[in-house]
Formats: sequence, structure tokens, C-alpha cells
Amino acid sequence: MDYSLYSVLSVLTGGLGATVSLTASNVTARVISTSVNYTINRKLVFKSENSLLKSSFQYFALAALILTGNTLLLRLLVEQIGMNRYGAKLLTEMFFFILSWLVQRFFIFRKGDVSDEIHQPL
Repeated sequence: MDYSLYSVLSVLTGGLGATVSLTASNVTARVISTSVNYTINRKLVFKSENSLLKSSFQYFALAALILTGNTLLLRLLVEQIGMNRYGAKLLTEMFFFILSWLVQRFFIFRKGDVSDEIHQPL
């Protein structure tokens, strides 16, 4: 979803200049896809029953950090190294996908979260 939105937005904003187009396309695609991804990851990927409030706060904080890192790395690859913007997006996404998955698996949606067990009946 993120890559498709990024690609369409890149074409639509191409006349705004490379830096504006790249940043606007990346940020907009990421913000839209984050909400969908949270629900899919919580329910289908990790099958988490942890606190909705706690996990959503952690997930969106992670998403904000990844968005920042993602945008900076993408700009570095395209503007400084001269890489194709679509190839750079794929490389950037692979790196941050792995990082994000690890953080979600071991911190955000971990099984047996002690704080969630306190609220469950005996």
C-alpha cells in the first residue's frame, strides 16, 4: 500500500521539484498506510490481545520514528547518491520493514505482556 501510494503521489507531485515531491509523497503515503498496517499487524500478523491504547501509542510512536528515518534515508539515497527514487524507496522500505517488524514482535505486540495480565481475571 505504502509503495503504491508513494509511486502515484510521486507522479502527481513531480512538477513541485525533487525535494518537495519526494518528501510529500513519502510522508503522505506513510501516514495513510500506517493506520491500515496497525490494524492488520495487531489482529492478523501478531494476533495480539495486548492493550489497544498502549499498543496503538507504541505503534504510532514507532511509525513516527520510522517515517523520519525513512524520509531522511530516502532523501540521502536519491539526492546525495543519485539513486533512482523508486529503487531507493524499495531499499529504504526493506530496511525499515525489518526494523519495524522486530520492534513490533519483541516490544509492541509481544506475547504475555505483564501489564496486560494484571487486568485479566484469574
